Amino acid sequence: MATFLLNDFFSMGKIEIVKCSEMIFYIVAIATLFVEVVMCRIFTLLIVSVLFSAVSCFGETFTVDDDGPADFSTINDAINYAWHGDTVEVQPGTYNESVYYNGLAIKITSSDPTNPEIVATTIINVGQGIDAVVFDFLEDNDSVLTGFTVTGKRGIYCNNTSPTIIGNVIKNCVDGGIIGCGGPIEGNQILNNGNANLGYGGGLYDCDGPIQNNVISGNIVQRNGGGLCRCDGPIQDNIISGNITFYNGISYGGAGLYDCDGLIQNNIISGNIAGNVGVGGGSGGGLCLCRGTIQNNTIVGNRANRGGGIYDCYAYVKNNIIAFNKAADANGGGVYNCSQTSYNVFWENDGGNFGGSSYGKEGDFFRNPLFAVDGYWDEKGTPEDITDDVWHDGDYHLKSGAGRWDGDAWVLDDQTSRCIDMGDLDSDVLYEPGPNGDRINLGAYGGTSLASKSLLGVGNPEVHCVSYPRSDANEDCKVDLLDLTILAAEWMMCNLEPVSACAD
Repeated sequence: MATFLLNDFFSMGKIEIVKCSEMIFYIVAIATLFVEVVMCRIFTLLIVSVLFSAVSCFGETFTVDDDGPADFSTINDAINYAWHGDTVEVQPGTYNESVYYNGLAIKITSSDPTNPEIVATTIINVGQGIDAVVFDFLEDNDSVLTGFTVTGKRGIYCNNTSPTIIGNVIKNCVDGGIIGCGGPIEGNQILNNGNANLGYGGGLYDCDGPIQNNVISGNIVQRNGGGLCRCDGPIQDNIISGNITFYNGISYGGAGLYDCDGLIQNNIISGNIAGNVGVGGGSGGGLCLCRGTIQNNTIVGNRANRGGGIYDCYAYVKNNIIAFNKAADANGGGVYNCSQTSYNVFWENDGGNFGGSSYGKEGDFFRNPLFAVDGYWDEKGTPEDITDDVWHDGDYHLKSGAGRWDGDAWVLDDQTSRCIDMGDLDSDVLYEPGPNGDRINLGAYGGTSLASKSLLGVGNPEVHCVSYPRSDANEDCKVDLLDLTILAAEWMMCNLEPVSACAD
């Protein structure tokens, strides 16, 4: 038995690939052989080596505290002692050091990444001249950073690496929030960063892994991509709001997203500004030059000179809500030069819904989306001066008489949005709760567990609305006596302002 096990053991080639439980089993076998066969130095060395590997593969946790009892007082001292599989747990404090992972597959975490107070008080701050966290030694998804507030020249810098970055606040970095990272970037707040040198991607630049469930807001650059620039992985379930590309003599754009070619889905893209709107320059307040599929987003309140919502995106643009955007030169407040639009709703886009080569396609329609709460621009009492305007996000869940999620519970509204059950017939309803009409909703919550419920599925899930008739006053997908009654009651009604216009 011992001889069989030993042969099997050596056939594996490298000791470090053996699981810990298997190592312990082999240790017993080798020890038996050692006693039974011969007292030999080589077996003694082998046993010691295997024992060391078996202990180290379980991973250890080392603590760091800058002003209290712990294993180490600096993060880098802990890294230099750690090995693959270890965890470095950092207590609240301000750590004035640039953190290098040095190729280690380790997890560096605050004491509680799920507690906003802990995250806010566990700070990596190296000033504005040095990168705060660096991955430049072939790190992959097993190198994890979670639960910190990070600020520096560049917040997190990756050079051909793909670490996992989750649950951090990256803010006030002068040369970009997250640069060049190819791994998962999830659940972070990426706020108020700039990009003074490159002028691209204040929030994220050249990050090609999944970018999900982040808040990307208040980032400002001199050229393109205030929020995200040249990020080609899936970009899903993010809030991308209040980012700016400002005009400095050349036309730049994509305040929310610029040149991002992956799937862009289920995001709220709102209140972004491309260029000095009304002065010159700036295209694509929400998105510019994005070539991936753009679906089920809520694109609202964005501003640019051309293409307030979307500019020059030769991609499939479907199932989106595109509303309240503005093109200052009256050229495509909604979309500009987007040739593959379908099943989108447009509403009150200043400068027109379409510009350039864009026009309404199959399934596109014009209707108030009936958000729970509209977002809006606060003009600060100076409507003639847009430079001091501030965007306030709304609640973009759709009103529904069958059920709308308000953050705590399902509530019933006295109105139902026509954006419910109006998506592309080939799009799967995915996680929409029942009744869902067997057709996906428009906007950021379409296809998710937070999608507003459908009146059409109540009592009969097989029933769904293909398209609303133009004379369907009560929005039940049919024209009958009730619609005629509503028409008669409102006959000759006029809501124009000024009232004198109704006499024309």
